[in-house]
Amino acid sequence: MEKIGILKKNNVQIDNSLEFWGDINFYNANLKEYKDSLKDKLENLEYYKNKQDFENYGILAHSTKSEAKYLGFANEAEIFFQHEKAGKERNKEFIDSHYEELENTINKIQA
Repeated sequence: MEKIGILKKNNVQIDNSLEFWGDINFYNANLKEYKDSLKDKLENLEYYKNKQDFENYGILAHSTKSEAKYLGFANEAEIFFQHEKAGKERNKEFIDSHYEELENTINKIQA
């Protein structure tokens, strides 16, 4: 279970998220599920990046962004949004040059 103070210290907009989720227990359950899914999401993003499957890359970046946003990870959601947009635009250069930032962001959320 995440502590509200730790989340706030790490710039998670928990107050807005709790309005959406209703209570901390429901929030924590969804946060755990999201964190548990990130390893697979990262593997799939890398797979799509390497295959230059921009459509699926963008779709997965979009879902990763949406979940992050609902959980209060606004800054992280912005990074995922940039990758979503790059996937839709088939912008291989952006994806390749900013992929490490995406990996680091996912790893930060998982920590």
